[in-house]
This record gives sequence, structure tokens and C-alpha cells, in this order.
Amino acid sequence: MVRIAAMTHIVGIVVAAAIAGPWNATDGLILTGTIVTMDDTSTVVDGQLLIQGGLIVAMIGEGESWPEGVDPTGAVVVETNGYIFPGMLNLHNHTAYNTLPLWEAPKLYTNRYQWTTPKAYSTLVNYPKKLLTDSNYYNMTIEVAKYAEIKGLVGGETGIQGTPARKGIIDILIRNIESKNFDQDKVFQRGLTIEDPRWIKTIPTFLEKAAAGKVEAWIVHLAEGVDEDPSEQEFDVLKDIDMLHDWTVMIHATALTQLDLAESADVGAKVIWSPTSNMLLYGGTTRVDHALAAGMLVSLATDWSPSGPKNLLDELKVAWELNLEFSADDAMGWTPFDEETLVRMVTSNAADILHWTTLTGRVVPGLHADLMVIDKPEVAEGEEALTPYQALINATVRDVTLVTVEGEPLYGSVPNMQATKGADLEILCSTAGFVKAIDVTKPEVKNGEQTYATIVQLLSTAMKFDHEHMRSKFKQSVAEEWTAEEFDQWFAAKFKKGVVPIDLDPLYVTDDPVFFQRFQTSTNAAWGFDLQAKYYGFLGSGPTAGVDLGLEDADLLKFVNEATLETLTDDIGLSAEDAQALVDHLTTVGPFATKDELTAVLGGCAQVVLEAYVYALLNPAPDPDPDPDPDPDPDPDPDPDPDPEPGDLTENDIKLLAMLNHSSTDLEVLDDDAKLNKSAASALIAWRNGPDALFGTEDDNLFDSPAEVDAVSYVGPSALKALYTFAQTWAPPGEDTGPDPYEKLLAFLNHPSTDFKTLDIDVGLNKNAVNSLLSHRNGPDGIFGNTDDDKFDSFEEVDEQTYVGPTALATLVAYVETWEQPTASDEVLAFVNDPMATLTVFDDDLKLTSLAAANLISHRDGSDGEPGTEDDDLFDSVEELDSVPYIGQSALGKIFDFAPFWASLPKGPPKIAVYLNHETTTLEQLKLTVGISSKSAANIIAHRDGPDAVLGTADDNPFDSETEVDEVPYVGTVTLNKLLTFAEGWVAP
Repeated sequence: MVRIAAMTHIVGIVVAAAIAGPWNATDGLILTGTIVTMDDTSTVVDGQLLIQGGLIVAMIGEGESWPEGVDPTGAVVVETNGYIFPGMLNLHNHTAYNTLPLWEAPKLYTNRYQWTTPKAYSTLVNYPKKLLTDSNYYNMTIEVAKYAEIKGLVGGETGIQGTPARKGIIDILIRNIESKNFDQDKVFQRGLTIEDPRWIKTIPTFLEKAAAGKVEAWIVHLAEGVDEDPSEQEFDVLKDIDMLHDWTVMIHATALTQLDLAESADVGAKVIWSPTSNMLLYGGTTRVDHALAAGMLVSLATDWSPSGPKNLLDELKVAWELNLEFSADDAMGWTPFDEETLVRMVTSNAADILHWTTLTGRVVPGLHADLMVIDKPEVAEGEEALTPYQALINATVRDVTLVTVEGEPLYGSVPNMQATKGADLEILCSTAGFVKAIDVTKPEVKNGEQTYATIVQLLSTAMKFDHEHMRSKFKQSVAEEWTAEEFDQWFAAKFKKGVVPIDLDPLYVTDDPVFFQRFQTSTNAAWGFDLQAKYYGFLGSGPTAGVDLGLEDADLLKFVNEATLETLTDDIGLSAEDAQALVDHLTTVGPFATKDELTAVLGGCAQVVLEAYVYALLNPAPDPDPDPDPDPDPDPDPDPDPDPEPGDLTENDIKLLAMLNHSSTDLEVLDDDAKLNKSAASALIAWRNGPDALFGTEDDNLFDSPAEVDAVSYVGPSALKALYTFAQTWAPPGEDTGPDPYEKLLAFLNHPSTDFKTLDIDVGLNKNAVNSLLSHRNGPDGIFGNTDDDKFDSFEEVDEQTYVGPTALATLVAYVETWEQPTASDEVLAFVNDPMATLTVFDDDLKLTSLAAANLISHRDGSDGEPGTEDDDLFDSVEELDSVPYIGQSALGKIFDFAPFWASLPKGPPKIAVYLNHETTTLEQLKLTVGISSKSAANIIAHRDGPDAVLGTADDNPFDSETEVDEVPYVGTVTLNKLLTFAEGWVAP
């Protein structure tokens, strides 16, 4: 008997049954209806589609015969009586956040770097996402991503971008756009800032890959905001780093001017438009009319649920209404587009952007059968019928009657899903009065046995953020065996801005009690239309859903009259209220005599659940492959078991885990030595190193079992076999010959923290020996950490240095015996907690964003803003540092790269400040020599010289940091870079 979880908080109730239906991929499916092909000639035809093997095999009009050689025998026929469209492609989403409801932005913002600062963002967006998905906490990335994909699926989406490349996600439900599809993997994405220097270093390799034809689309966040600096100036950066090409797909691009868009069109770049999110955060959106006029391909996307709609059906409506609203505003000069143009943004345009033109995005023979079907709207007498494109824009989730991916029915009306999947489905009953069916199970993939009801139950329970439940599930608290008090103390310190229970965002907008209210009252967006009134006028009448599942009344009543309270709640998943009402009726009135009598007590939605459950019980699936007689003498499996029982590790397993968890095992080792493909090797390293992508830090996720290795994306049987084979002969570097007796000495001398003070005072060498050692190690430029460094490779090389004789060597060796090499985490914490690490250091030297730097200082120095006082809150772990707003993977990488050199660096104002504060730096020099604009130069001089405009008086305001320069009016990214470049080579007169 299948156990079902109650779903009354979102979509009424859900039921699942594991019974195979008549559909199979080989025989396939025939769909009848009006086929909206979205081909280049806008063909619309009343007819039939034959789908076999995941492909559209043939399409015929009414009265036509199937082409010669086409055999429709055995195909399941579904007469849709609706419009058959290509499945919609959502080219931009952050699925990890899509369990969360629409967030009420506390103010109007001008760029993407501002809105993560408020406490409300941490409490209602960032913390919940981290708690649900981080491997140290609930580790429910698979469940979160699947739920996000289901939200898209029920709105007709067959592909989505922004999903982690994990087993159990990429191999189930709808397509994950930047993962492998159609036996190719040529779509890439960049979600973080394009100014990250670590990422910029990878560009030459990426450009080589693109030149070799291995890149079809590079989807990048760009110019998200409405200001010139930094939003619009990111376009200049994009060009400077040579990443504006025909494969460039710009997400948002809200700040780009008409000239910027025209320049982008000239090279064949594309745009992804997310109007709802843009308007709710910035009060403005992309000028897609300019993009279309320039000939750019434009696609529509939802962004994420905290500031976007639940699916593309909702986004289509917002886009259309804004198109009408902007067109009516003469001052905007907006050029309107028609309904077909908008529908192409989610179908053929989206496919063309990905270079999937010959694969999907159209309904033509030979393409993959990723399809959606919607009901045709009723036409009142005297009214003109809507075009198919108008019908799609007007359609809501109640109108979606079938969605297929690779020809497999996954969601739709109950009759359509029953016709194709039998009882292998779950019933979704909306509180708005419609009933649908879905099939999300796929037992052969990771977590594929999870029903929709199970996913919802797991997420809903987790999102209560109950301390006792979290303590029992979190990796760290379980490993440390924390008491409740210890867990509470840790949690309060880790999530300082507070965590509150949150309801799982409903699957349907029709069932969401807050979406329309928060959407409509947004002062940022100031909508000129009422979304609910125009498109969802059917809301408010209450649940009236019902559906005929083909179950005999007598069978239903017999089951109900014998059911217990536990069966109704635990096995079927009815709410406690509905179950109790049935039991009370049986106790006081007696058995139900008619189905109408049952409906009067239970209501339509719960009755559908009961019927589906009883139907599944009475229609069990036959065992498709009963076990044959066991082989009396089976051949032993020569390969090691990749999935032993927990705690039952073999010697080979232990070697495998030791190899993967060793610090020397990097991408090169797995790629070149173990002979894995790059995707598998990268996925293993990413899993092990944790969210910050750095090994040796507190968020590492070391492998505990072969099953955990097997769960990593791209690690299949062949990869496992290669890993086991390599692990048998692997040994940690240096193990065969024994450690170098002077290895620790070399590590000490080559460590960035070993500076003049350390060698002179701590070790006790004479200054000549110190200078000789540092001069050799630091190279000709005298600065450690540059390309001309000459680190010590052997004891003999140390001994060869001038003034380094037997006494100096003996002193060094004695000191090193007690020296402990700082870990990467120790170096980072020492650096960020050092009061000399000022805002200037974080902002100017590390190139963190201003907000990241300010938040880091604010956390460390406490409310009084002064280091070294009682309210300081020094960082105790890298995890704590990672929780600071704006300190993400990119910022952590910069901090880890910089921290080892902190002790040896000179402290003082940056060179740009020294240059601008110097008396010889004049207005004319800034304009003529540096080459900045007159306005920029005048504002810089005015800032420095103070109100009296005379340098060298009491009211001077000299620059202290790069940030202060950056804040001067008319000093944007381009001007600042010119100043930085000039100041670097400037020598004071």
C-alpha cells in the first residue's frame, strides 16, 4: 500500500500510485488538436502528431494519411481538442530559491549589488536557501531543484536554466539547459560578477573552446540594474575581456542603452528578459523593443520566485501588459510587439539562442517531442476567437492539459494522464477548483522513487526550521553530538539576523494567498494593470473540483465505509479535518449509501484523492520482470561493489576514499592520471571541496562511502571502475621515498608569512642572512607572490645563499622543529580579524565590492565600528565569514588568495590615493595626461581641496581609499581604471 503525504497547505491534496500505464516510448503517442508549429512560416494546422522514440515522427492534417513507412500501431491516442505548442524554455532561473514565496523588497534599488543588504533578505531569502541546500545542513538540493522544476512543468515548461548538475536532477523531469542535452554539452553560464579576477584568468581557455566550436551559448548576468555605474558599465567590461560574441546571451541587460543593444546585435549577441523581477526590484526593465528593432533574439525568463513569477505562463502576462502600457506612454517611444513575437520568446527564439533550432522549440517532424497542450478558450456568441498566441498569453495553469518531455507525458489533465500513464500518477487538486495529474517518479535515478507528495512533505517540514528537527539532520550537529543548548548557541551565532518558519511556496499562483497582494501593491513596480482581475477572475469561488476516474461507486463506498482514521490520514494523506469528518459520519450516521452523500461530507478535492487511491488499489501493476530461478553458480563480479551496505567498507573502498579525500588529488590527477572525463573529475572536486571551492576549509564535504561517490553527477559505472583501478596503485605523494627531512624548512622559508620580522626577531638570524634569503625567494621585484619569485626547492639551495652558513642553518632547523604551518583557514581568520585590515584593504587591495567590504568590517568591529573594543565580533570560522552578506564564492576566493601574503605586505594608503593627494596632481594633468573627462577631473580636485578649493589648508579632504575615489561623481569603472593604471606607474616628483 502506498503511503501518501497530505498537501492541504498548497494544492489541496496529493495521491500517488506506482502502477504502470499503457504508454511506452517505442509505440509512442498520437496527439490530435490544433498544432501551433512555431516554424518559420507560422504554420498552424488542425491534425495529428505521431511521437515515437522521443521524436515527432510525423504530422498530418485532418483527413490525411500517415506517410509511407510510418507505423502508428500501438500508439496511445489522446484527443486533446486543444492547442499543441512547443514546450516553453525558461532560459534563466535560480532554482535553489524557488521554494520561497514572493519577497517584499523594502526599497527601490538601482543595481543587483544592493538588495542583499537588508536584514529581511537574509531572514527570508538567503538563510532559508542555505539551510535547505547546503551539504552541512539539510542537504536537500535535489528536492529543492525538483520542486522548482515541477513549478515550471505545470506551467508548460520543458526546459529550465539555473539547476545544479547533480544526479537525481539532470536525469529526471524537465531539461536542465546548461547540462548535457541531446548528447551535447555546449551551453555555459556565469551567474557571478564578470569582474572576478580569478574567473577572468580562465577566459583564454574558454575562448579557445569557443573557437573550436564547443560553445553554443554563454549565459551571463549583465547590467542588472538601472544605473550607469556599475550596471551599464559592465557592458564595457564585457567588451574589454573579449566576451561579447555571437554566443553571448545577456541576462537582464536592463541598463543597456539603444547603442549598447545595437552594438550587441552587430556581433549576434542575445538577451534574456525577466520583466517581473526587474520591475519589482528596480522599477524599470530592459528595452527589448530596442533589442528587437536591432535584430536581436530575445527570450523570456522568470529569474526566481523571490522577485519573479512561478512559471512562464505568468511571466507572459506581465510582459504583454508592460508592452501595452509602455506603448501607450508617448514619452517612452516604445515600439510595441505582437503576440506571436512574445510567444516566440519562450519557444523558437529560446531554442535558437541555444542553437537547438533543429532539436526543439518547434513542432515539426524530426524534432524532439518537448510539447505543451492548452485548452482552447471558450468563445462567447458574437465574439471573435483568440489567435493561438493570444490564447497562450491568456492561459493559466488550469488550462494546461498535457506536457511531454522527450515524448513522455509528465503532467496534464487527469483523463490525458490516465490515458497515457494509467495509475502511475499523482492527483493535484487546486483550491481554485481544478484537478491535474503528474508523474515525477523514475525509480532508476537517484531519489527517483520520491513522489511529489514526499518532496513537498520533506520541504514543508524542513522549512519550519524547528531547532530539534534541524539538530537531528544537520551534518555538523550530528557529528559533534551537540546538546540542544549547544546547537541553539551555534545557530544563533551562525544565523545572526534570525530565521523564521516559512510556508513552502505554492505550486500554482491560484493557490498562493500572498502573491497577488504583494505583486499588486509593489511601489517599485507601480503596475498600471491588475494581473489577478484581468487573468484570474475565476479565483474566489472556492474548490469545486471533481473528475471521473472510472471507479465504480460501490468500490469507493465499500472502501470508505471500512476505513480507519489512520488509513485515511497516514496511508491516503487526507487532512486530519477531512478524515475526522468521515469517521464522525460513520460513527453517528452510519455507512455512506451514495457517492453524493460522501461528496457532501468530504468536498470535491479530497474525494478525488480517495478515488485515485482506491483506483490504484484495484488496478495493481503486474510484475514486469519476475525474478527467474537463481543461477546456482553465478559468475563472480570482477569489479568492486560500488554501493556496499553502510559500514561495510572493503579494503578497496577505503583506498578509493583515501585517494579522493587527499589534498594532492586535484582536477589534473583525476583527469590525467585516473583517466576520468573532465565533467566527472570537476564534479567530484566540486563536491569534495564544498561551496567555497577551496580544499582544507570548514565547508569541505569529504566522501564517506562509495555510494556518496556514485551520487556525484557524471560518475557512472565506467567512472567508478576507473576510480577503483587508479586507487589500487595510488599512494600519497612522497610516501614511497619517505618525507624530505628538510621539507618543513622549505615550507617555512617559502611561506608568505615568513617575512623580515619573522626571520630577524623570531628565528634570530642576522640581518645579512635575512636579506639574502628573502632577496632570493622574492625575486628581482622584491615582492613575494609575483611571477618572478624563486622559491627554495632544496636544502642545498638554502645553503648556497650568501651569509647563510652552518650557524644560520642550525638556527633555522631548530626553529622550524616547533613551527606549525598555518592552515588556509587560520590565515584567512588571522587576516580578516586583524584591525589593520581596514575597509580600504578589503575594498581597494582585494577588490571586494563596497558592500561586501563594509559588511565584513561591520561584523568584525561590532556596533561601535571600532576594532579592539568589547563589542567586537571576530570571525571564528570560514563558515561564519561566508554567512556575511555579499561574501560569496568569488569574495572568499579573493580573501583566500590574499590572506597568506597579508603579514608581509606594507600597510598604508593605496597608490591611487597617494597620487591624487600629491600637490603636483592638477586638473590639467588629470585631463591631459591621465585622459579622464573634465567633469571627473574637476570633481576629484574639488573633493581633495575641500570647500576653499585650495590644497594645503585645514579643510582639505585627501583620499584614503580607492572606494572614496570611486564615489566621486562621474568617476565610474572606466575612469577609475584609467586612474589606477596611471597611478601604478607614477613616481612622485
